Amino acid sequence: GAVYDDYGNLVGSKITGNLESVPKSVTNLNLARTNIEGDIESLKDCPLQELNLSRCGAVYDDYGNLVGSKITGNLESVPKSVTNLNLARTNIEGDIESLK
Repeated sequence: GAVYDDYGNLVGSKITGNLESVPKSVTNLNLARTNIEGDIESLKDCPLQELNLSRCGAVYDDYGNLVGSKITGNLESVPKSVTNLNLARTNIEGDIESLK
């Protein structure tokens, strides 16, 4: 279910849903460039080691420019077990100190 722009660039996926539906036992999660939405807090009890939400739930303007994300929440909700993290181009907020 890949989605490409007029120039052949990968811009998304047809995969949809909400972070709340992710099984609580997942340890490696890569939802980059999918249409998943939700609050990262729903992952706080998962034993995640790797988490990639880059461009997950991306929102584009009429010109195809990335203007936001449907992924929200605070860095404080990232599980302490995560050792590989990519939240690029999401709406996650917070102080990076909370990841210590």
